[in-house]
Amino acid sequence: MRSSVLLFLLLVCSIGALKIGAKDAHIVGGAVLQQAVYSDDLASSFVEISAEGRIIFTVNAELSGPHPTALFLTTPAAGSLSIKVNGHTQPLATVNGLVHKLHLNLRRGLNTIVLDHVDGALNLDHIQVSGAIPLSSRGATVNYYDVEAEDSEHTGSLIGPDRTLYKLPNEASGRKAVQISDDQHIDFHLHQKANAASIRFSIPDTSDGKGQIAQLRVTSGDQLERTVDVSSVFSWAYGNYPFTKNPADGLPHHFYDEVHFLFGQSLSQGSTFRVQGLTAGVTYTIDLVSFYDAPEEYQKPADVLSVLDYGADNKGIQDSTDQIQKAIDDASAKKKTLWLDAGRYLVHSRFVLNEVVVRGAGAWYTEVFTNVTYGIGFYAKRAEEGGSSGIELYDFSITGSTNVRNDNQLDSGTGGAPSRSIFQGLWIEHTKCGMWLDGPFDGLHVADTTMRNLYADGVNFHLGVTNSVVEQSNLRNLGDDGLAMWSDKQPDKKNVFKFNTIQIPVLANGAVIYGGEDNSITDNYIADTTCDGSGLQIANRFGAVHLSGKTSFSRNTVVRGGSGSRFSNAHSGGIWVWALEGDINDVVFEDTDIYDSYYTGVSIWNGNNQLSFKNVTIDSSAHVFEIYNNANAVVDVTGVVAYNITSVGLNNCVQPTSLKFIYGIGNDFPNSTKCIPFGSRAHSFRPEDNIQSIPTNNHNTMSQPQAAFLPEKHGKLQVKPTEKYTPGPGEILIRNEYVASNPVDWKIQKYGIFLTEFPTTIGSDVAGTVEAVGEGVTRFQVGDKVWSWTQYLFGGGIKAGAFQNFSVNTEKLSAKIPANIDAASASTIPLAVYTAGTGLFGALNLDRPKSADKPKVDDKTPFFYVHGGSSAVGIFAIQFAVLSGYRVVATASPRNFDLVKSYGAEFVFDYKDAQLIEKVKQATGGKKINYAYDAISEGDSVKLSLQVLDNEGELILTLPAPADLQTKTKVHSIFAGKLENPTWLADFTSEGLEKGTIRPIQPELFTGGLEQAQHVLDHHASGKVSGSKPVLKI
Repeated sequence: MRSSVLLFLLLVCSIGALKIGAKDAHIVGGAVLQQAVYSDDLASSFVEISAEGRIIFTVNAELSGPHPTALFLTTPAAGSLSIKVNGHTQPLATVNGLVHKLHLNLRRGLNTIVLDHVDGALNLDHIQVSGAIPLSSRGATVNYYDVEAEDSEHTGSLIGPDRTLYKLPNEASGRKAVQISDDQHIDFHLHQKANAASIRFSIPDTSDGKGQIAQLRVTSGDQLERTVDVSSVFSWAYGNYPFTKNPADGLPHHFYDEVHFLFGQSLSQGSTFRVQGLTAGVTYTIDLVSFYDAPEEYQKPADVLSVLDYGADNKGIQDSTDQIQKAIDDASAKKKTLWLDAGRYLVHSRFVLNEVVVRGAGAWYTEVFTNVTYGIGFYAKRAEEGGSSGIELYDFSITGSTNVRNDNQLDSGTGGAPSRSIFQGLWIEHTKCGMWLDGPFDGLHVADTTMRNLYADGVNFHLGVTNSVVEQSNLRNLGDDGLAMWSDKQPDKKNVFKFNTIQIPVLANGAVIYGGEDNSITDNYIADTTCDGSGLQIANRFGAVHLSGKTSFSRNTVVRGGSGSRFSNAHSGGIWVWALEGDINDVVFEDTDIYDSYYTGVSIWNGNNQLSFKNVTIDSSAHVFEIYNNANAVVDVTGVVAYNITSVGLNNCVQPTSLKFIYGIGNDFPNSTKCIPFGSRAHSFRPEDNIQSIPTNNHNTMSQPQAAFLPEKHGKLQVKPTEKYTPGPGEILIRNEYVASNPVDWKIQKYGIFLTEFPTTIGSDVAGTVEAVGEGVTRFQVGDKVWSWTQYLFGGGIKAGAFQNFSVNTEKLSAKIPANIDAASASTIPLAVYTAGTGLFGALNLDRPKSADKPKVDDKTPFFYVHGGSSAVGIFAIQFAVLSGYRVVATASPRNFDLVKSYGAEFVFDYKDAQLIEKVKQATGGKKINYAYDAISEGDSVKLSLQVLDNEGELILTLPAPADLQTKTKVHSIFAGKLENPTWLADFTSEGLEKGTIRPIQPELFTGGLEQAQHVLDHHASGKVSGSKPVLKI
């Protein structure tokens, strides 16, 4: 009976709410993960909360404000929990029963919800939060996106790709950047609206190593114009470790820095953001721009202490060190929150904290900075002094003045031994380390923190750190390991690095575990390791207490991992196992994707090791596994697949038996154990490394085919192996890289329509690489990057659905992806293009444009009406109508007005506006509209579209017309595909994409491969998609 009641509550309360399991939260102190014993297996685990127990959830909210929330227990119980949201105290939760309902005040974006035990014993199964949205499936959930300089229009010079040490491209994102000087510029196009930016750049050092300051001019039409100072003071290091600022020492590195700023207004999607040099004689290397949707300034809470009341200067002129330390001490003694009012605070030394909450107005608005080296940091007391507890730091930036590494000096944004503490919403820059934390201590939670341009580690859990978590943080341009656990003298235990984005450590690894017990690194995105490091490393090194228990690396993505070395001819791969000081056993790598790895997917150095690799994909590398330094290993492999492998064999193994595989199922990778020379430092894959012919089991361009099958009507997608397809006449085989979801996909699943034979595959939109061509194919060759509309709805069969890693599509419904369009964006195109094109150029039979150049318009230009202008089909209907010589009037929700206008609509109105018809007539000056495209085609949209046409003209519907429809208007109910010569439309679209007169839809990117396909469909069906398209990276 209890289980039935709980199941009913689960079903009822899950509507419109996001469920988060207690087992997935950060569990601290007297909170203990237990296994459930339900006979019906309703839940597999729960968290028992008793004295000193704490659970920390991280939640992503779509909007700010009160959010209905429910706590679900496994058994009826009575007890109390104190609750904090982002450090703000909420009403006490007095629980009595199975479910406790409350409202939590969340802010847009990431939030921490902290539940602390007060009394009673509660077994928490999960929480559900209404209005919460899913977190990123891998990597941090962030409020910015990157636009690469090399993917933007520019009049400068491209450098790279190049992985050579001591060269600028090696430290650039993607190993490429753009150089500009004099009057040259780069035009970045906004994928989404933004109100702030961070420009990653490099300018030359001076001959004395002291650096220079130059200026950039940043403009966006008539909306933004400003001069931005950029400096080489905090970049450029020389020589070997520990490095200097003396150019005469050679070996230059650490080239890049960043400058970030608010615009003072919001720029709309599609806006052009131009970056141009101002200082004569300076060559600017521009890597990328991160565009932010920064939150508004947070307001001062009630009943807090303000640093201004202690005489601190928020203008950044007078030193405020003593005033802020005094305020910290008083806030701790009085158990008050200390408020850092918006502004800049100049300080000259570190602060010491204990049992205190310090918060600012947001990292964009409150900055604590120093102008002296080692002159900043918010530190807990040292462990030998008893450590600190209860430190909470929220929402401000910490900016140092470090421009050279000194390992004899404490220098980090936060430090010491902070037990049961929370660091959230910080921005740490220009210090040696972001957070160097010396244990022993327990229960630290780091979330939603940005770290940029450091000279050593991002975060290091050093010496006996336990039960601590770093999550949802983004780190870039680090001087050493991005995230590290170092069990020096005492073991780190049960710590987790999860859901972080780590980019461009210029030395060492993305994320690493040096010794310790039962630690894990999961769900991270790591890119561009550059020197003496890998994406992921597990090691017994640096005197660490040897590894014990179970160490796990799960669901991580490593892109361009591994590197050459400063010190020798050695190199590392995407994963690096180094048993330098002791054998490594019971380590698991699972559900891991390694792309474009430096020389090898996995490097195993030293020792006698026992490792496990499960569901690991290695794409593009010279080797899959590499043995070095007298290593031996027994490796369990299950579901390990590799493709685009240029060499076969194991490097520098002592003997052919150095590596032994124990095979499970689903493997497909070259497994020869022939030894070949280690060779000299390799900065790219060289043909001469291929000393052995590639055997048939090395699918050089093909991994093990898998598909997300729809097993039956209304069934959930299931990932299973499938056959290796061969394209027929007029067909191409595509290795799918990105798949976009369309409403028809989830509707087929939910309503059981259209498809009758199961199991089958679904999915219409795909972008990827041509793997093979069938007879008679002339427009494509192997290796071409293409977007394609699959024919799974038109008898294409299992081989046609997009949600698999290979699909067979027709040549005529495919087109090449222009160089200026990324594959993720290209995947949003196919179905929407053919649906819009079928309506305009098929049913309406409009004259096909002779080119994709935008025609001129004047007062005589006719109007075209698009209902649902922010939908995928509506976006392309607008663009095709404009290129066909029409002025477009469209509807959308108010939040998408700017978006729809950016695609070419001249007038945009709210479809719910009671005065819609009158406003349309006013906009057109009373001119008659002859053509309308209703991209919604249900509810009141048909009626409104007919009224716009005054019941005349012609109307396109994407669904069948209502049965009782009576009108003089000629109504066409269409579906994509009924178009003569669809090849023309494909090529015309790609021409427009290349010229910039047609733009794809903004992708809402999901990672995690086919296992996340069902999640993508569920998200699309939730009704939260608007102005974008869910895209899954396969």
